[in-house]
Amino acid sequence: ETLAKVIPRDRLLVSMANNHAADFGIAHYRRTREAIRDAGFRLIGTTDSPGARVGDEVFVAAATRWTNQRHDYLPMIGRGDDPFGVSLVDRDAACNLLVPHWSYEHELYPRPEVIEMAHGLLDEWDGLVGHHPHVPNPISSVDHGGRPRLVAWSLGQASTDIEWPIYRHGLALVAGLAIGVGEAADAIGAVAAMRLGHV
Repeated sequence: ETLAKVIPRDRLLVSMANNHAADFGIAHYRRTREAIRDAGFRLIGTTDSPGARVGDEVFVAAATRWTNQRHDYLPMIGRGDDPFGVSLVDRDAACNLLVPHWSYEHELYPRPEVIEMAHGLLDEWDGLVGHHPHVPNPISSVDHGGRPRLVAWSLGQASTDIEWPIYRHGLALVAGLAIGVGEAADAIGAVAAMRLGHV
């Protein structure tokens, strides 16, 4: 209810793609998934619902690099037959954004392997907004194939019941994406405007 007061339920996407989603088994996972849906939020980051459209032009999907338990109910990246989430991309959308659960906890900068993964992901995705470190990381406009692409390596921790000070830093990102056709297609996914705020 508190979250719905800040952002209308129909405008918020809630992702299940994280390393803890399978910690208590499939029954608990299903209960959590259905509770989110029953509360009226749009769910992404599951194999049955990896992503959703935001408006007519933008598709947002979520996947995880990490898992603490073996499972088959979360989209995975960085391994297997589809390490860059190619199968998740909405080919009919003008812009595809991925929310990867990646990188390492409490690290302020992405490791070289994560930067390399980002470039592989950007072959398919127009932008990336990552999470898992629990602390803010840099936000970059990455030149990829001659087109600027948004990569928010981690926005940190927006909300938690953990009282440790390290978990009390997060960023809110508002980004305007330029979406064009024809000659303007090079602008798809370009960061047109960006505003940051601490939460």
